[in-house]
Amino acid sequence: AGARVNSREVRRREALEAKRLELIESLKPRAAQKCWRKLIVPIDKYPGYNFFGAIIGPRGNAQKRMERESGCKIVIRGRGAIKEGCGRHDGKPLGPEDDEPMHVLIEGSDAPIAERGF
Repeated sequence: AGARVNSREVRRREALEAKRLELIESLKPRAAQKCWRKLIVPIDKYPGYNFFGAIIGPRGNAQKRMERESGCKIVIRGRGAIKEGCGRHDGKPLGPEDDEPMHVLIEGSDAPIAERGF
């Protein structure tokens, strides 16, 4: 009348499938853990200075140059880094780091590269 779902064969197949998926996951290459540094921007000490514009530069050229020279990814996050009512440029939703004071996040593939960008 129906397919047997609790037979020895079905249980064995499910166990083998679970083991197969576990082995496949163990063989996948792991993404390297990125090393990062956070540099707080002193907006409260110098309220009239445009830190955002100085770091980004005209058309983003200063930021691109720093990224090329250091080999790091340089991102400005925190309050004041995103215009009110707009989302993040990478399409991700706003997170808790976007409510922190403005800071520069420097990401590198390992610690020496992140220190060089810092």
